[in-house]
Amino acid sequence: MLEELLQKLNQALPKDYSIESPLGKGGQGAVFLGHKDDSQRVALKLFESPDPERLKREILLLQSIRCDWVVKLLDFYTIQLEGRLVPMAVYEYVDGGDLRQAIRDGERFDQGILLQLGEQIGSAIEALWQQRIVHRDIKPENIVRALDGRFVLVDVGFAQHLDLSTITPPHGQPGTFGYRSPEQCGARCRLTVHSDVFSFGVTIFEVATHEHPWGRNQAFIGRKQPVSLRELRPDLDVRFIGLVEQMLRLRPSERPTNPGSRFRQLRGA
Repeated sequence: MLEELLQKLNQALPKDYSIESPLGKGGQGAVFLGHKDDSQRVALKLFESPDPERLKREILLLQSIRCDWVVKLLDFYTIQLEGRLVPMAVYEYVDGGDLRQAIRDGERFDQGILLQLGEQIGSAIEALWQQRIVHRDIKPENIVRALDGRFVLVDVGFAQHLDLSTITPPHGQPGTFGYRSPEQCGARCRLTVHSDVFSFGVTIFEVATHEHPWGRNQAFIGRKQPVSLRELRPDLDVRFIGLVEQMLRLRPSERPTNPGSRFRQLRGA
């Protein structure tokens, strides 16, 4: 059955692309490992979108991002598949494992690696916000540690540009339970960089401790304070702990807007 699906997809693709194997599936659609011109490895994402034109406008905006820590969007197509139009984005393929796998493997990140993660993904968030774009789904699964050692923010399909109507997934509120900011949980339409900073705060806390900052009480995000990072990782610098705690503030205005720069300062110190 998989072979039949891959054959249909390859027949529907532009002639310079081919699909090799599936990489994963989420609420927005499926991602495949493929090739361009039989040489360049790429990731092909097929979206389940009710409005391909709106999706296309926002995806093309993301092509303007120039940051080593944001996955590069290479192209966008609408293909004909089994009698329907399916939007497809072409991303660079980032070879490596995601942070969810690192957590499952029990990998312990020392402060140097955590600061690198904070600086690079924090800078990715800043680069998106310079274009008034909010990622809206930052979590361990969407951060890949590439083979060259850098951390890369991937899956920018939920992204919202404040000057355009938003992409809403077919099953409702964008984002992932446990990583949505309080304002996302409250279904606020016009999110800002503060929302991504909160989601990244949850992520870096979990990577550092292998525990969610709200534990099993994730439904209480926005209504109660998180677990103490200081108690779980007393070996970490108090300035690092203070910055992560600031990212997790319940009020958006109390969170930093420049996490990459803040973590960079800590690395330099």
